[in-house]
Amino acid sequence: VRGTMDVPTLETVSLIEKDATGDVLMSWRYPEVNPQLESVILNRSQLNGSVIELEFTFSKFRSDWIYMFTTVTDEESQLKDISAFAICVTSKTFNPEKYNALCRSLSRVYATTADPPKLAEGFPSVTLRGKYADFEESQYDQRRAWIASPLSALVESLGEQVLLLWTGVILKKRIIVYSPNLEQLQMFVRAVPLLAFHRQSWDTLRPWVHADPVEIADLK
Repeated sequence: VRGTMDVPTLETVSLIEKDATGDVLMSWRYPEVNPQLESVILNRSQLNGSVIELEFTFSKFRSDWIYMFTTVTDEESQLKDISAFAICVTSKTFNPEKYNALCRSLSRVYATTADPPKLAEGFPSVTLRGKYADFEESQYDQRRAWIASPLSALVESLGEQVLLLWTGVILKKRIIVYSPNLEQLQMFVRAVPLLAFHRQSWDTLRPWVHADPVEIADLK
């Protein structure tokens, strides 16, 4: 039983699938996902392209953190008509390592059972007990998520110009970071709030944004 001070952080669980014809859709969700959030999740699932650049991604839209783990199926998979699928969970809290573990656990369950309702069992299990299959929430300290990408990485990447970035952060300026490498981009962006650690302002981040009108509007 979880303590009375524990706050449930899991908002939704959804399944996005790409079939043999190349069609991509959100085939299952619990509970409901609003249309704009669904559109953003589909855009960021990586299933619309021919390459999965990164298995696990984290991003943010409005007040929701979006965590997604993508799996490419093989000939031995029980998902005969599915070429790839992504498990997405949304939350109000920033903790990529925790939700990476949860998404992977949910992905293994779906790949093994091919039964979406099995995923629904994870929602109350995580919310009420902090456990599901091989996932245990207590193993993931929120504070470790803040320092998972060290400040030294920013210094090594930017050199003396890190002072310009620090000035922008201190003055609460909007900062755009571009990189052709998604993994490097996400690790870099999540380290930026360390420049003003006292604010603990990870909720201001948008680690990955597409040039889509709905996503761009979220930045205004």
